[in-house]
Amino acid sequence: MKRSMEQVFEEILLLNFQKNYMKLQEIGLYPGQEIILGYIIHHEGGIQSELVSHTKKKSSTIARAIQRMEQAGYICRKKDEKDKRMYHLYTTHLGKETYDKITELKKQECEYYSHLFTEEEKNNICSYLIRVRDSLKGVQQNEKNR
Repeated sequence: MKRSMEQVFEEILLLNFQKNYMKLQEIGLYPGQEIILGYIIHHEGGIQSELVSHTKKKSSTIARAIQRMEQAGYICRKKDEKDKRMYHLYTTHLGKETYDKITELKKQECEYYSHLFTEEEKNNICSYLIRVRDSLKGVQQNEKNR
């Protein structure tokens, strides 16, 4: 039975999510927390509202994730000296070690997929995915402009 592109794409997304979920569980994170950790690593001292803006997630979702990650020891919050209502976000030693593991997992994942294709095929796939990404960015931009 021939499968549609939609079916194959849906299957790939599901399988990739399941694989990543298991890998993240092994290092003690939940899906989405790796994105938060990466953002904080690259924006040490940033504030929660910047993280909300970057991830496009609800403030309550980010607040809950930050609370869990702080309790697990990956990040810490420090009060702003001038505005005591504001907290700055920092990674801990454990957070940095965990981010290094995530980076290695991503590298392994790229190597795994990379060996499946020739250079020409990789270039073609990349150009197709860029088109999909740009199209999705256009949809997001149109939603913002409404």
